[in-house]
Amino acid sequence: MPAVSLGALSMATFARIARTSLIEELDKEYVRAAKAKGISFGRVLVRHVFRNASIPIITIAALELANLLAGP
Repeated sequence: MPAVSLGALSMATFARIARTSLIEELDKEYVRAAKAKGISFGRVLVRHVFRNASIPIITIAALELANLLAGP
């Protein structure tokens, strides 16, 4: 039970940051340019958006891991 409660709190933070990061990246000019070239949305998402959106996601994941290991 304690692991579930700690994990749920961390996942809420992680999901919020991931959603915000992905929305910001989808609004960038290079994504529109890739779509205009005719590249499929899935390929744009994997090759361009996920790669650039993963930077803040990895940062928050590392901070949350350190927080979980350190404890209260």
